[in-house]
Amino acid sequence: MSFISIFRLAALSLSLFLGLVVLGLTAHWIQVTTTVADETFDFEIVAIVAGILTVLTLPVMLVVGLIRRGAFTSMIAVELSTLTVLWVLFLTVGALTAQWNKILYPFGCGDTFDLNINQQGWCREFLAIMGSSFVVWIVLLLYTVTLLVMALIGKSNGHTVWTVSVEEAFPNVQNGNGLSQPAGDPVYLAAPGAYPPMQQDPMKQQYVGAPTGQSGLPQV
Repeated sequence: MSFISIFRLAALSLSLFLGLVVLGLTAHWIQVTTTVADETFDFEIVAIVAGILTVLTLPVMLVVGLIRRGAFTSMIAVELSTLTVLWVLFLTVGALTAQWNKILYPFGCGDTFDLNINQQGWCREFLAIMGSSFVVWIVLLLYTVTLLVMALIGKSNGHTVWTVSVEEAFPNVQNGNGLSQPAGDPVYLAAPGAYPPMQQDPMKQQYVGAPTGQSGLPQV
């Protein structure tokens, strides 16, 4: 596997795991806030949307590309668009929770004067939502920027990148110059037993004049 393929697998797997964490903790928060406080915070709505989209898209990107070559969901253009939407959503969740943190828990979760044991547990869940959202945002942003730069470089070199998968666009095939050999390009090898023609020594080449026994002058 190439570097970008390994980076892709690690980034999408980590984002899927943390997206599930955000989705589960936010669902727990909504269950309490709607029953106790009879209200829903703005970060809860965005977090639920981000978590659901993560569960619906990332497993498809991870699995379909392995079992089906040339799938629509594996195209680099589709992948960049989808992941950009996801990291924008998780950035929004992180920003909203950071604002609410100053209001709900200005002194942190260790504030035993204002928070009881149960409230400290809610505080830790809240911070887990905020921290996980920021991590997903950073990971997906780094991957999308890296993939976009590599795709632009490949496009400038005349390769097809937007409608193929990462594995097809950046295969881990090395040619003799240490450069990546694009998929589908033929590799020409010499036939067995064939040798390049021998070059003659220029010092041994002589000018051949008129044939022997004949003069270049006219006969009388």
